[in-house]
Amino acid sequence: MRFPKSQALQLHSCFEELIPGRMHSSGQRFLPLVVLGFKQVRLGVVDRHNHVNQAHAGRYGKAQLVFQLSRVALQPADTQRMAIEPEVGNGLSTMPLAYGCIQDLITWERRDDLGYAVSYVEAIIAVGIGSIGLRTTITGPNVAKLPNEQLQTGDWVVLSNSRIDILGFEPD
Repeated sequence: MRFPKSQALQLHSCFEELIPGRMHSSGQRFLPLVVLGFKQVRLGVVDRHNHVNQAHAGRYGKAQLVFQLSRVALQPADTQRMAIEPEVGNGLSTMPLAYGCIQDLITWERRDDLGYAVSYVEAIIAVGIGSIGLRTTITGPNVAKLPNEQLQTGDWVVLSNSRIDILGFEPD
């Protein structure tokens, strides 16, 4: 998967382990899960495209993550949080909440031909311990909640229900 300006995606973390995919009864292998650790968070990311070198397990470095198919909301006007937090408890999180500030709005494409507003978004979000990518579609009433019906560089957002792709891990 390609992501524009992917070199700007740098989340400092520890590549704790790689959990190999188990064999499905159909004979197709499940994809491996990369476990990244940072600031008391353990994040499980499926390596859909086999970009991560298993030999880097146990090392610190920079992960390139893209949060996809996310729900995007503006943080309350008086809030400016930067963090990635597990969705529940302290276990391994596969769908964390990400709080941050839009550093770069790469793509904003608006379509109205479906009978409701749809906007395709690609952005780089600062989350405190680095930057992550965002690639999603915002529809209907969620577009209407945005100032000027568009996200802007400098907007403080929260991402939820994301499918996270890892584009690579570069050890320190």
